[in-house]
Order: sequence, then C-alpha cells, then structure tokens
Amino acid sequence: MNEIHQKGGVENIEFHGAWGSLAVSKSHYNGYDPLSNERYICVVIGGPVLYFRDNRFFSVDNSDAGTRAIFDRWLSGNMNWSEDLSGPFVVLIINKTSRNVFFVTDLMMFIPVYQYQNTQGVAIGTHIDGLAKACGQQDQFDEVSLADFILHEVVTYPYTAYKTIRQGHPAAKHWYCIDQNLQALQGQAPESYWLPEENGSYQDLNEAANILRDGVVGYVERVTESMNHVAQFTSAGEDSRALSGIIPQRLKRDAFIFLDHMNREGKIAEKVAAAYGANFKPAFRSKVHYISILPEASSLVGSGHQYVHAHALGFDRSCHLDDYNAVFGGYLADSLIKAQYARKPKVMRRFGFLPQVGLEGESRSRKVTSPLFSED
Repeated sequence: MNEIHQKGGVENIEFHGAWGSLAVSKSHYNGYDPLSNERYICVVIGGPVLYFRDNRFFSVDNSDAGTRAIFDRWLSGNMNWSEDLSGPFVVLIINKTSRNVFFVTDLMMFIPVYQYQNTQGVAIGTHIDGLAKACGQQDQFDEVSLADFILHEVVTYPYTAYKTIRQGHPAAKHWYCIDQNLQALQGQAPESYWLPEENGSYQDLNEAANILRDGVVGYVERVTESMNHVAQFTSAGEDSRALSGIIPQRLKRDAFIFLDHMNREGKIAEKVAAAYGANFKPAFRSKVHYISILPEASSLVGSGHQYVHAHALGFDRSCHLDDYNAVFGGYLADSLIKAQYARKPKVMRRFGFLPQVGLEGESRSRKVTSPLFSED
C-alpha cells in the first residue's frame, strides 16, 4: 500500500484474526476512522454524507463517529443504503466470530471494489495494483482489457487490467463466508439495493431542476453545518459559479484555481470570487506539470484508469488542502451543466467545430465559446 503513494507513505491500520487479515489506510475524512470491537470490524472508505443524522463529526479530528453511526444503523436493520448515505463510499463489515465478510458499494461505484478468488481464499481491495501484488498477480495482465483501455479509455465492466481480478457490482451488497480452513465461499449472489429505473416522475423540466437544486443545496448544508471555513475550486465556468452561489454565505471561503499563468480565465474567476466574498487564491503550474505528475498520478489511480483530471495533484500539498474540513469542487459538472446541453441552432448541431452563438431568449451577454475547449 505504501508503494502506491510515491510522494510518501500513508498511515496504515492492520487487523488480523481467524477470519484473515485487513489493512486500511487512514481516512482523509474526519469521523471515518475504523471501528473494532470484540465481534465486529467496520471500515468506511470515502466520506459519505449521512442523511439519517447530522454530520457534525466532519469537524472533529481522529473520530469514528461516522463509522459508528453507519455500523449501528446497519446492526439495527434500519439501513437504507440508497437514501441514508450520499456520495462515493465503500462500507466493509467483518464478523470475527462467524467469519462473515460483508461489503457495500455506492450507487455509481465511484470507488470500485476488486475481487480475487482461488482455492486458497479470497482477497478484496479498492486499489487494483495493490490487490494484484498482494495476491501475486502483478504480472498477469489481460491483454484484451489493456487494448480495450487504449481504444476506449476504460476497461469493460466487470473485467480489469488483470486476468484473474474482477470488479464488484455497483449499488450492491456482497457477502463472503470464511470457513475453518480459511476457504472463502460466496454466501449468496450480490444483491442490488438500487437500480437506475426511468419512471418519468417529474411533471416538467422546472420541477426536475428545482428538485435537483434542493438536493445539491441540502447536501452542501449538511456537510457544512458545523463548519466556519471551507475551500472551493473556482474557474470562469458555469459550474464553479453555480457552486459559489450554493455554498452558504456565512462561511469563510478560500477559492483556489490552478493556472499556467494569470490568463483571461483567471481574471474572470477572480471577479467571481470577489462577487461572492471568497478569498481568491491562484496557484500556478509549470509547463510540464501534467507530464511531471504522470508517474505519481498513474500509481494512485491504478492500471486500467486514466489520470487526466488529477488537476489538484501536487497542489493538495502546496495549497495545504488537507487543512480544510471540506473542499468543494465540480466533479462531472462539465458533463451535466456545461454548454453542450444548451439549445443550439441546427447548423451548430451539424458542424460541432463552429463557435456557439446566442439564441433568442438567451442572455445577450453570453460569450462566444468553442465546443472543442472546456471552460475549466
């Protein structure tokens, strides 16, 4: 696990018993330290926002309050995995007495879980290369999957870059039972707790938009309810302006942007930060930034994944982003609210390389942009 972090190892916590062994790196999120008692071990990967209670533990260092809340709710039988937790997560629960291993993936499997099984047992992990090396499979690359990755930028689910390792199911509960000889038997097939059903539950687009906004605003308020100082990523784009308007005005905010030099985007971002009362903090990258972080970024994301959006790597240290209880960004926002979803004239739909122009009913101040270039 330490080899994954080329710029210095992380603190790892280990557990061992008749059921096997577990190693987990210390969480970046307050409140999600591992929980262990005489019978159970509970580990939460990621920092999900809880909807069945408050999230004040985000402001408390060295705490397992969030982990304990999830574990207690699961133990009571009242856990609704699709509604009670929001955000990327993996929850792993081990019953030391019965040797049952149980883990749950998030709705979109933003944090993938990989599984390797043979006659000697089962191994489960959230880092593909770390798991492969632990199982002695680091040389067993799947050439078809690697070609798939080169051609399509992703490995087809459920395969991975390794012949013998598979991905777990998204939005699902998984079980394994470890017998007396440490043989792993899958207790039952993975059970989906949520499916992306399309049921047309909205009357019109405005209703859907209002519900989406209420959901995002509520999420941010739940995260920040016990905080007074947060960080955010800013830019000249629509998504960062929307974010600036959503983050509560009561908070002190530091707005970071990563640039090659102070260009037009930086100047617009500075005006946006000033309009919302945020402290504008530009950070500048070298001309070879994305080449220089390639080894570290590739090691962190693992084989079969791409690192092209690891914009903050390196800046997380120089800008001391770990000092903040929350850092807000716009992950996938460009896929949801950018201008490619705006109404376009017929000629624009046919010739995508032409600059966009304003349409009747849209703001006259809308700037001309090219769909070939992202505002972020």
